[in-house]
Amino acid sequence: MSTLAERLRAGARDAAPHKNAAVELLISDIHSAWLDNERFVELCVFDTADDAYINWNTVRTAFDEGLFDKSSTTERAILDFAIALGEDHYRFAIMDDRQRALLAPATVRAIDPIIPAGVRLVRD
Repeated sequence: MSTLAERLRAGARDAAPHKNAAVELLISDIHSAWLDNERFVELCVFDTADDAYINWNTVRTAFDEGLFDKSSTTERAILDFAIALGEDHYRFAIMDDRQRALLAPATVRAIDPIIPAGVRLVRD
């Protein structure tokens, strides 16, 4: 039997890049552990034996109604960003390469990360 993370990846495999990024963000955020949050999974994840999908509209509604307010401010910030990605709030799907190329470094500058040696922020 596969894990929820594996089923979500399978469900997002052929999705638009912004939806795939949203799923990967929630999978990678082991501190917040959204995939272990029973309420989140029950309300927002459609799960089958082979794959799973996050209903981003449902997540947004639950978030806006305060259902995740017991989580920390930063945990909610990660979820809010994942929702924005999943809903394509920033309209990445209709941007051309030039526009996306402007956003990528601006986002990196905004969060000012300490990037470990050997980690690349762009794909080949």
